[in-house]
Amino acid sequence: MFAKWFRLSLLLFIIWFLLSGRTEARFLITGAVCATVIAFCCVPMLHTVYRGKRYYLLDIDLLRFLPYFFWLYKEIFFSSLDVMGTVLSPKKRIHSQLIRFHCDLEAPGAVVLFINSIILTPGTVTIDVTDENDFIVNALTDHAAEGLLSGVMQQKIARVFHEDLKQNRMKYRETGGQADV
Repeated sequence: MFAKWFRLSLLLFIIWFLLSGRTEARFLITGAVCATVIAFCCVPMLHTVYRGKRYYLLDIDLLRFLPYFFWLYKEIFFSSLDVMGTVLSPKKRIHSQLIRFHCDLEAPGAVVLFINSIILTPGTVTIDVTDENDFIVNALTDHAAEGLLSGVMQQKIARVFHEDLKQNRMKYRETGGQADV
């Protein structure tokens, strides 16, 4: 518990320092005290029980999150180009499809990051997530669908949250406007 409190205090202090830019001793002490008190109050609230297991919502490896963040930024950029090319090109056709797959991420924070990463990536929208972590996603292009079904994003998120990822048990796609889900 102390390590989580200390990490959160340090993270809050760093954020405070970057936003304030004040280097006088009284401001540094005030920032450190405020970060410590806020962390002390918040650490118990950042624990959750999900499927009978206790999780700490901020239990991520920041050194692994930063490469994931830049990888996601790159994916967003290239997906934007793909969607733009599909929409603007008279030769390319939009091939919207529903894809369904199983996500083996266990931590609630990992699942939320996965959902948000899908939504942030142009050409994909998460439609539904079942209690068993089965996802239904609308993909605008074949490239977007293949990117999700490859499992690369799940593997990268699993590394951030220190999880061992099993193979996807269920992968299939449903095409057309009237998919039976």
